[in-house]
Amino acid sequence: MKTLIDIKVNLCPPGEYARTVISRARFRPTFVVPCAKPGGRHPAESLLERDSQILLNAMGNVVGYRAQPAIIELHFLNNGMPEIERTYPDLLVEFK
Repeated sequence: MKTLIDIKVNLCPPGEYARTVISRARFRPTFVVPCAKPGGRHPAESLLERDSQILLNAMGNVVGYRAQPAIIELHFLNNGMPEIERTYPDLLVEFK
């Protein structure tokens, strides 16, 4: 049984990404979405992620957003053994 013991959120500096999305070596197609909000152009890995960024661009109450902004580390005990899982959120959205 897994027991969550700690969560760490490491935010990247503005203008940097937690991981690289756009690469010529990727098997799956990726997208670059232009942004009218501060931050310029952002990478997207799926059509759903691309569409969500287009929607955020159109929303008046969104001040800005960042793609691949952080690394979240989840520290577990799995049957007494320590285990770390990492996840990379797609977007960090800033509202008014």
